[in-house]
Amino acid sequence: MKRVGRAVGLEPMNMGPHSVMPINARSSIRRLGQIDLRKVSLAQTGWFNAPVYGLPDYRTAGLLDCPAGRLAGPAGQPDWPTEKYFVVCANYLGGCYGTTGPNSIDNKTGLEYGENFPNISFKDIEISQKQLIDDLGVKSLKAVIGPSIGGLMALEFALLYPDFVENLISISSGYKLSTIQLLHNLEQAYVLNLAKDSPDRRDEYLSLARMIAHKTYISLELLASRAKGESKYGEDIINGFLSTSQESYMMHQGEKFIQRFTHESYNSIIKGWQNFSIDLEQIERLKDIKVLIVSVDSDVCFYPEEQAEFIKLLNANNINSTHKTLSSTKGHDCFLLEPELFEKELGKFI
Repeated sequence: MKRVGRAVGLEPMNMGPHSVMPINARSSIRRLGQIDLRKVSLAQTGWFNAPVYGLPDYRTAGLLDCPAGRLAGPAGQPDWPTEKYFVVCANYLGGCYGTTGPNSIDNKTGLEYGENFPNISFKDIEISQKQLIDDLGVKSLKAVIGPSIGGLMALEFALLYPDFVENLISISSGYKLSTIQLLHNLEQAYVLNLAKDSPDRRDEYLSLARMIAHKTYISLELLASRAKGESKYGEDIINGFLSTSQESYMMHQGEKFIQRFTHESYNSIIKGWQNFSIDLEQIERLKDIKVLIVSVDSDVCFYPEEQAEFIKLLNANNINSTHKTLSSTKGHDCFLLEPELFEKELGKFI
C-alpha cells in the first residue's frame, strides 16, 4: 500500500455567513492504495475528517467525513480493499494537518492568521472538499459517509450537491445540534477564550476544553474499565482531586489531545459545529439518494433518539432511507474503536 501526500490549491473562497474575510486556501490530502485513475475514491480527513471510497471508475468516487480516516481500518490499514478502492484523505479547512487553518501563514502579513482567520462554517468545509474532488477529476460520488460531526457535513454535502452523490451514510450523527451539544460547545469555547488572558496556560485550557467534550465520547462503562489502577497524578496538582483512576484517565486524555491539535484549530471546528443548521425544506433534495442512518445504543454524544428523529424526518419526506442500530459498550467513539462493527452494514448498503 502506498501513502502519497500532496496539497491541492483551492479557488479563492468567500466564506459562509459567519466569516469575516475571503482567503486563498489549500487542501492537504493523503492517498492510500495503488494510484490508478480508473479505480479512484476520495477521502477527506483531519482529526475530525473525511476519507472517500468509490467505484472502480475514475468518474465515480465516495466521500467519507470521519476522524482520521479510522473507518478505513485500524492503524491506517484499510478494511476496504485498496486494490478496488483508491482512498484519498483530506484534512478539514480550518484544521491543523496541512489544509489552510488558523496556524497557516497569511501571505499578506507573513504571520499566522491566528484570530484573524475567518469563522469557518461546515458549508465552507464542504465547498472546499468539492473543489478538491473536482481537482482530482472525480465526476460523481458513490457515497458520502460521515460519523459524528462528519455526519452533519456529509448530510449538508449531499444537500449541496445532490446530483453528485449516490448514497449518504450517517453514523452516530443527526441533522441538527442538540441542547447538550450546544452547551458543551459553549463551555469549551468559554474555556478557550479564557486562554487569551493566560498565554502561558494555553495548553492547559485546551486540555480542559477537550475533557469537557471527551466524557460524551465514551460510555461510563468503558471509562471505568479503562481507568484501572492508581492515579498517575499527585493530589498536589489540584488539592483534593486526582486521587482516582477515572480522574487520571480524563486528565491523560486532555494531555494527549494537545499533542495533536492546536488551540486555534479546535476553536474553529467547535465554532463551525455551533453554527451548523440546514433548511429542513431542502431535505427533499435527497429524493434520489439512498440514505443509511446508523445508531450506537450506548452513544451519549449523539443519542440514538436523535437518529430516530432524523429517520422520521426522512420518511416524512419520502426519502429512501434505512435505520440500523448497533450494540456496543464503547459509546460514541465506537466507530473509532470497533470499525469492524460497521463494515458489514456499510458493505451491504453500498
